[in-house]
Amino acid sequence: MSWWGKVLFGGVGAALGGPLGAIIGGALGHQMIDAKSQGQVTGRQKTEAAFFAAYFSSLGKIAKADGRVSPEEVAVVEDIISRRLRLNPEGRRAAIAIFNEAKSTEVPIGQYVRQFGEIFRYDREACTTFLLALIEVAAADHRLHQAELDCLYEAEEALRLPRGTVDAYLGRAGAGAGSGSDRQAEAPGQEEQSLKEAYTILDCFPEMGNDEIKAAYRRKIKEFHPDTIQSKGLPAEFTDFANEQLARINRAYERIARERGMK
Repeated sequence: MSWWGKVLFGGVGAALGGPLGAIIGGALGHQMIDAKSQGQVTGRQKTEAAFFAAYFSSLGKIAKADGRVSPEEVAVVEDIISRRLRLNPEGRRAAIAIFNEAKSTEVPIGQYVRQFGEIFRYDREACTTFLLALIEVAAADHRLHQAELDCLYEAEEALRLPRGTVDAYLGRAGAGAGSGSDRQAEAPGQEEQSLKEAYTILDCFPEMGNDEIKAAYRRKIKEFHPDTIQSKGLPAEFTDFANEQLARINRAYERIARERGMK
């Protein structure tokens, strides 16, 4: 986010309002004011700020969900900031400040995520990309606590994504995980579970014909192209997550095609 050091953060926070505006104000205040840019917050900057603030706020809530932020979790977030997002020094300071502020507040993750969904009008592709970016970090240490899963399920619901989205992308389709919930299902065999995940990723059903599956696949490829995602307000630094979604879509289609004998 090359503009973070040039835009008045207070202006961005005021433009967003709600929990995301509050987290920007609480975390950053007036650290990075450029007097020339006061009052010049564009619509594009507003949506990018919403993605950025919601993302690092959510990471803070997930990291603290089990009661403590582990060194491994800090290392994962640092890696995301430096290697994956390649944030400049000002962007890095902003990300860490928002992460730290969020993990110390009582505001639940759902409030940050819900405001993100509202700003992006619950666009399926933008919301899915956001959720997948959270899942990658939550699952990075291969030790998902139930409290962390509950945060992901809360985000899934707040984004109005289909139930099962989190489980599918974690390789848990049919796992029935959830805090005291009705997510009860028989745990299928690995082959069946993998196929169920593939249908979920493509937004398809086993009852659909081959031509319908192919059409859904082509639609998904177009919808999750990085240029398409970025045109909806996704910061350029997050396009790697869109590329990973394309890879998942391709794997899902290949799995279904292999099962059906499609060419």
